[in-house]
Amino acid sequence: MDPATRSLAEQFWAKRLSCAEPVIREPGLHLVPHPSSASIFVVAIGSSVIAAAPPDFHNEIAELLPDVLIEPSTLAGLVPGGATFIGPAFVGYASSFAEPHPDLVVFPNVRSVEFGPLKAAVPDQEWLEANLEAAEPPVIGVLSGGSVIAASGAEPLLGLVAHLGVATHPHHRGRGLARRVVSAVAFAGAEAGLLPQYQTLFSNRSALRVGEALGFEQFATTLAVRWGSAAV
Repeated sequence: MDPATRSLAEQFWAKRLSCAEPVIREPGLHLVPHPSSASIFVVAIGSSVIAAAPPDFHNEIAELLPDVLIEPSTLAGLVPGGATFIGPAFVGYASSFAEPHPDLVVFPNVRSVEFGPLKAAVPDQEWLEANLEAAEPPVIGVLSGGSVIAASGAEPLLGLVAHLGVATHPHHRGRGLARRVVSAVAFAGAEAGLLPQYQTLFSNRSALRVGEALGFEQFATTLAVRWGSAAV
C-alpha cells in the first residue's frame, strides 16, 4: 500500500474512532468510548488494536490480550446473550483502478425498476450487507434482459472514504461481474477525491477474491458486537 493511501486510511480511522492519529500506529490496546451503550467495535490495524466500547466495559476489556479481541469468542463472555457479531471482517484499500467498461449502466440509486429481480433473488442479509440502499450516485450495474444482474455503489463516509458495496444475482455469479462493477464505482470514488474502501467478512471467500483481484490490500480487521435494540 503506497504511503498516500495509508495516510488517508489512517486519517479516516482516527476520525471514525475519535482518537488521535498516532494511536492508529501505536502497538497495543487502546480503549475509546462507543456512542452506543449496547455496542462494541474492535479495529485491529497492524499491532494496534482499538476497542470502542461503553465505558462500563473498559476495565474488563483491558484485561484481555489485544491480539485475541478480534475473535468473537473472546467478547462473547462479556456481552449479554443473544448479541449479534459481525466479523471478523477484512478492510482494504487500493490506489488505482481501470477505467469503467463501456457496457456498464449508471443509475441514480437502487430504487429503479431494473433492480427488482436482483433484490428479490439476493438473500435479505446479503442485500443488507451490500449496503446499496445507502449508496450515493453513481450506482453502476450490468444489465441482462432489461434487469440488473450485478451492481455496485458506494456510501461516502466522513468526507474521506467511498465505502463500496456489491451484489450479484445468484444465477450470474462466477463471470467476473462483481469485479467489473466494483472497479467502476471505485474509479468514480477516486475521481471524486475519496478513498475507495472494500470491506467484507473473512468467511465470504468469493467477496474476498473480488477484493484481492482488484488490488485491495488489507489495512484492518474489524469486529462489531451489538445487543438489545442495537442488534436489530
